[in-house]
Amino acid sequence: MRIRIIPVLAAATAPAALAGLLLGTAGQASAAVTQGPAAAVLTANVQHTYTGQISQTGVPDTTFGGNAGPATVSSDYGPVWAWDDITRNITVTPAGSGLWTVTFVENGTYNAFADPNSGLPWSNTGNMHGTVSYTVTSATPPNMANLPASLPGMVDQSGNQVMPGTGSTLAGSTVHGHGYIIGLLFGSNASVSGGPWSYHYTQIQDVPGTYKQVG
Repeated sequence: MRIRIIPVLAAATAPAALAGLLLGTAGQASAAVTQGPAAAVLTANVQHTYTGQISQTGVPDTTFGGNAGPATVSSDYGPVWAWDDITRNITVTPAGSGLWTVTFVENGTYNAFADPNSGLPWSNTGNMHGTVSYTVTSATPPNMANLPASLPGMVDQSGNQVMPGTGSTLAGSTVHGHGYIIGLLFGSNASVSGGPWSYHYTQIQDVPGTYKQVG
């Protein structure tokens, strides 16, 4: 299961300067219509879809708690079996008054140091693909200019990148996951509820075809 860090949206879980990473942004457009000599004005605000992209290295990938084993690494979010190098494609669409749907489509590679099903030692690199969506409540649209081009997947308390698999626990480390990224876009006053997610992995030991984790 991919880590889906949601707690707090203040700049939480690991995420800086804007770096031309936006695939497209749109603000709010307004149109004025004049009727008759009284020149009555009608203003219509139009909400748009926002898109952006961010690349990350060393993103911790978790498996289900029951699959923890001697080679997995303990974290605040579950047993970590691999670290991922991924590109997250982000789409934000209006979903009603003050509501937004935020969808992440992610592609990259996983670098396993444990079997995600048994937790036993296992090393491999393969492809991964995932999608996950959230509903965000926010009176203001996302500020895509706050999205950096890249972020480390996880940092320690000093802000140095941490690579999963280097110790017995990652407790206290800051993961730059979905919750952190949503916090960058909407600020600390937004609230988030989780939606469906699905992640697929190739070349997982003892798994024919594609290994899937869904929720």
